[in-house]
Amino acid sequence: MKTLAKTAAVVFLATSALSAQDDKKAAAIVAADKAWADAVTKTDTAALEKLLADDLVYTHSTGVVDTKRVYIDNLKSGAQQYHSVTHLDPKVQVYGDTAVLTSGLKMDTTSKGARQQSSFRLIHVWVKKPVGWQLIAHQTTRLP
Repeated sequence: MKTLAKTAAVVFLATSALSAQDDKKAAAIVAADKAWADAVTKTDTAALEKLLADDLVYTHSTGVVDTKRVYIDNLKSGAQQYHSVTHLDPKVQVYGDTAVLTSGLKMDTTSKGARQQSSFRLIHVWVKKPVGWQLIAHQTTRLP
């Protein structure tokens, strides 16, 4: 019986330690996603160069898919502008060095000269790389 109790205690402590690590990673992901939102609203391409993975797949709600380079170039040229980005109830699931953030999103943007305020569902996939957490996949779905 003592062996069972010791085993249960070890399992509990290991699970608690893993949970605490995941909580820390989840907080880092929420902060990284806020940094992405801040960078796009300020057109801070230097910050985006660090936050976005070189192999980023950025899928807009229109179905258009951008690479990191195209996405940043569209921001630099003004073809795409973000006036505000607001996360609504973000949730993070951590899988080792990969994390998935889902959230509601309100955005005020200008795309190809047309300004619009829209609501979306967002999925961001973040991967821990030697330089830190980087966004590797973005997908938004426009809400009615």
